[in-house]
Amino acid sequence: MAGGKAADNMLQSKNANLPTVNFFDRAGYDGNPVTHKRSADELLQAIYNVMHPKPGANVPQGLINFRKAFSDQK
Repeated sequence: MAGGKAADNMLQSKNANLPTVNFFDRAGYDGNPVTHKRSADELLQAIYNVMHPKPGANVPQGLINFRKAFSDQK
């Protein structure tokens, strides 16, 4: 897991090239393959790509559920 402070540090531009292993505890890093062998900036780009799929791409069910949860809050 990455706590709030670690996540804030990961978002700082000075830390963009640091490996993600610096921001997660070991179990969180090992349990989440999207974090492996990425820099902080690469991880944020990977998350963005999942949240904003290209037109015509298969949209993951989790993203559909996430969007629905927020649209239901209006």
